[in-house]
Amino acid sequence: MRQHLPFALATILDRGAYAILLALLAHAHGLGVQSDIFFAVTTIPAVLMTVLNDAAFVIVLRIATDPATAPAERWLAIGRNATALALLFLILGGILALAADPLMRLLAPGLNHLAHQQAVELQRLSAMLIPLQGIGAIFATVLIGNGRNWSGAMRLPLSGIAALMWLGVAFALGRNDVATFIFAQVAAAALVCLGLGVQLPILSQGLARPRWPGRQAARDVTIGLGLLGGSSMAANAVVLVERAIAANLGAGVLSAVSLARSLVPLLGSLSTSVATGWFSLSLARGGTQGQAVDIIRTAREMMVLCIAILTPLMALFLAHSSDVVALLFQRGNFTTADTDYVQPLAVAFAATAPLFAISIPLLRTLQLCKADAWVLAFTWVTLGLYILLAITLSEWGARGLIAAYGVALTLQALAQTTFLVRRLGPGLLDLPILRLALLAAAMAVTLAISTRLMPTGWPPLARLTGDGVLTAIVFLLTIRPLALTPGWSKR
Repeated sequence: MRQHLPFALATILDRGAYAILLALLAHAHGLGVQSDIFFAVTTIPAVLMTVLNDAAFVIVLRIATDPATAPAERWLAIGRNATALALLFLILGGILALAADPLMRLLAPGLNHLAHQQAVELQRLSAMLIPLQGIGAIFATVLIGNGRNWSGAMRLPLSGIAALMWLGVAFALGRNDVATFIFAQVAAAALVCLGLGVQLPILSQGLARPRWPGRQAARDVTIGLGLLGGSSMAANAVVLVERAIAANLGAGVLSAVSLARSLVPLLGSLSTSVATGWFSLSLARGGTQGQAVDIIRTAREMMVLCIAILTPLMALFLAHSSDVVALLFQRGNFTTADTDYVQPLAVAFAATAPLFAISIPLLRTLQLCKADAWVLAFTWVTLGLYILLAITLSEWGARGLIAAYGVALTLQALAQTTFLVRRLGPGLLDLPILRLALLAAAMAVTLAISTRLMPTGWPPLARLTGDGVLTAIVFLLTIRPLALTPGWSKR
């Protein structure tokens, strides 16, 4: 668990830094055309980097931690694979810059001529994020493979914090245009990439010299991108499709949907980080050696942890959704009317947070079963289903897109659960449903009593903080008596 701590903390800090960046964007531009341009411009780099980072992490880390390979050969293989990945990142960044015009016509078709030209220029600037963040991901993975977990894991949060510092200076100088937001992210990515890169010669002088990739490196990268990147691409392409359709629904809809969606990772990141940590601990203890009983136990532990931790977070958010949206975004050009528009969308997205959280344990369980091909199939079928539903329900506006997302996630979870039950047996579904329901009831009763007793004159931040502390206390007092802590399946 100590080894997983840097990654869990990095995930939470990265989500928090991005939420602050979006709060600054909302302050500067509200739900206007400029905000739409920002989300349209950053969509493709964000999706590509999530996919490529996942694949690069596994490709490089698999070599760096292979005990069967001699250290000298290991560094040679890392050099070749890292060079192949870096070349791929550079090529993709160049393609994105060259194709900026047609991509903006697809992702932001409602822009006028001047706004479209601005979006094209910003898309070319944001294309630099792909090689910068990609090469930084390679450096971070090599550091992690050599035991420097803190140095490698903090790449994304440090990049986000650096971008916020840059924006703070820019705001102080009166610069808050969208180009400043994009440039802050590019500059921060370059700075973090440089900071990670200078540590590599300390590890191995041989790695400091890039090596031309051969056939084996090309094969490793192709397989990694095909299996790992393929499933990740399908999962993240949902956001791409969602934003493309939202951009056609009118000015401000793309911004509203994107801001509302940003709250789902904030709710789910803590629970999924803890569950992934438990998964890593089980692997380290040798508790999952491919036997069905061990895999079932680990899968159930992960799912219960996700649901248990998400329960108080969901209860707190649903009780204070208007306060949360107002505290995060309502300032400057983000008006009360904008809050009233985004708040129900945020609640609808929050309703999908349990599905988002459960998807991680299901994915990890499929990986334990070595069902990579099925992972690929499930994610691509889900993407196709979402596209059909989103197009069909888009006449309902933003709510139709969220409904399509929820239905697609639900069907995917049902399909994955059915597959795992057939593979592992019905014991996978032996979950403490009653105890989880009692936990949810305890949270609901606590917040209901607090709402009645709390003075009406308290400001939103005070109400949210008070209920947050009270919810945390009740959660800590009830989770152990309800036997929902790690190891519950053995008791």
